[in-house]
Amino acid sequence: MKKLLIGFIAIAASMSMMSTSFAATGTFKDGPYTATTKDSGTCGNDWAQDLFTRNFTVNLPAVGGVYTVTEKFAKGRFLTFAGSSPGACNAGPGGTATVMEGIAGTFKGSFTITVTGGTFDPNGVCVKTDGMCTTAGWVSGFFGGAATYDIPVFSFTYKAVGQGLIYNQWTNADTGNIGDIASA
Repeated sequence: MKKLLIGFIAIAASMSMMSTSFAATGTFKDGPYTATTKDSGTCGNDWAQDLFTRNFTVNLPAVGGVYTVTEKFAKGRFLTFAGSSPGACNAGPGGTATVMEGIAGTFKGSFTITVTGGTFDPNGVCVKTDGMCTTAGWVSGFFGGAATYDIPVFSFTYKAVGQGLIYNQWTNADTGNIGDIASA
């Protein structure tokens, strides 16, 4: 028994001398988180209530101190409020259009997020607001309170079939808006 204890102590001592740092590579995935938010259109008004799940993927390692995170929005559903349509302030098709209350549809999309000023913690926990995990809360929980982020690339596609619509698909992306979800 004494030899076993001495052997265990020797192994433990050699392990404590080993470095605990590591260079993580690959991806880290987290989610899904269910959320509901109001959705604003090109005129700045809230045009729908959204319900969706969000998932996060961190690309490792950081490049030049900048982490790249993809946030995917899946299983998205929306229900419209009466007023200006999401693309109403576009110059093209759908400009100055309106949407009736109660139009139901689906959506999906993604953000490409760049995170700076923080260190990724794979054991982090999303800092929730009103019981929901937001983009800001996720970044804070996994990169620390000093981390900042930007969303240089985003793309969402909304669809609603029938329901008396003159436009039934709207794509909202960093490259511009196409189409609309509009009743008239």
